[in-house]
Amino acid sequence: MAKKPSAPDTAPAHTSHKPIIIISGGAKGGVGKTFLIKNLAPAAAQDGLRVLVFDFDTQASIGRWCSERTNRNVPHPIECRALDWHDHNSARAIEAVTGYDIIFIDVPPVIEVMAPFYKALASKTDLFLLPTGVGQSDLDSVETMIQVLRKLEIPHLVVINRVKSVARRFLKDAKNRLVAITPVSPVEIPDYYDFLTLDELALGATDTESCNGRDQIVGLWSMLRLQLNLGKGIKPNGIVAKLAPKRAKAG
Repeated sequence: MAKKPSAPDTAPAHTSHKPIIIISGGAKGGVGKTFLIKNLAPAAAQDGLRVLVFDFDTQASIGRWCSERTNRNVPHPIECRALDWHDHNSARAIEAVTGYDIIFIDVPPVIEVMAPFYKALASKTDLFLLPTGVGQSDLDSVETMIQVLRKLEIPHLVVINRVKSVARRFLKDAKNRLVAITPVSPVEIPDYYDFLTLDELALGATDTESCNGRDQIVGLWSMLRLQLNLGKGIKPNGIVAKLAPKRAKAG
């Protein structure tokens, strides 16, 4: 059962300034771009920031997830708006947004189609998150995306995602390959069953008292918050819900 949320560690940021813009995307599907937003957006909201999510993905999974959070009366609301990635005015619509501290944008893995959008929003984007697995095709795809973002001079960060405990050698090889060419998050996100359970409940890892993978999400968000000059991170007593199933081991 959800608990009454504690007061945020700091007062919500002033929303008269330009909101921080974070895009989560890549050149390949299935690497966890939507997953990152579903976990980072609640972390930001829990910290007292006013959060807006733009959903460009044709599957509209973020939109349905946000609606389900509202239906379930999950504390720390997150607003979501759908945008058509065929609409050339989408970047202008995002630039015109006020009243929020941070904007997360979920984009489809279509580089050729999205490139004009990236270019139009390049100077306004604070960070482009590039989730990736540790497989050969994942690394090839993320390197392609890195080249695109470099040409557009968009700050970016690779997040190694959905790491299985049995893939330690592949993780080491992937890190060595990536850190030689681009910034890589020191926090890797493991592949835990708990994340799937939370997703069904329209919850992020920081919405729970305990779940496998919560520490890594908190660590990633705390690092991003510091990097983007958003103040202090999540306090342990800010959690608001309880995960019913037993804690699961990594896959």
